[in-house]
Amino acid sequence: EEWYLSIDQGRDVVESMLPGDLDLSGWELRKALRLLRKSNPPLLEWLNSPTIYLEDEEITSKIREAASVFYSPRNCFSHYRSMARTNYRAYLQGETVRTKKYLYVIRPLLACRWIERELGMVPVPMSTLIGGVVDLTDLRVAIDDLLDRKTRGFEQDEAPADPVLAEFISLELERLETVDLLPTEAP
Repeated sequence: EEWYLSIDQGRDVVESMLPGDLDLSGWELRKALRLLRKSNPPLLEWLNSPTIYLEDEEITSKIREAASVFYSPRNCFSHYRSMARTNYRAYLQGETVRTKKYLYVIRPLLACRWIERELGMVPVPMSTLIGGVVDLTDLRVAIDDLLDRKTRGFEQDEAPADPVLAEFISLELERLETVDLLPTEAP
């Protein structure tokens, strides 16, 4: 685009809705590289997503290499912990909860556990994340039920708060307030 070569920088975010409700979003390359240097979790998730529509393998392999160099567990942990807190306050305070909104809190909480256990970058597939950090059977059953409802198209449905999920979320948010990862920063 012409703005790329102009003095005044244009919009550096790409957002578009494609046919079939496919939501396209991304960043201009320089912005993406700045975010990569900061170990930006959404960018890391995009790079490690098993779903790839179109890719220049030569370029993305180099970007993935750089991601492993710049990966900062501390930055990612802070991001996910903040996301869990914010989404908890925004979506899980009522007596009824939308299925989808539970996932907005549970996924970042599990991501924090993944990082605490030093398992590397947080995986995109929820099944991998759950398999690596959910140790309690009742919690696993509750999360699996939640994912099943989402898969069956009930993600917008509201239901009474699930006591197992509510207890896990409450205790995990409280516990995470006391966790401080060592300052292992990327270069």
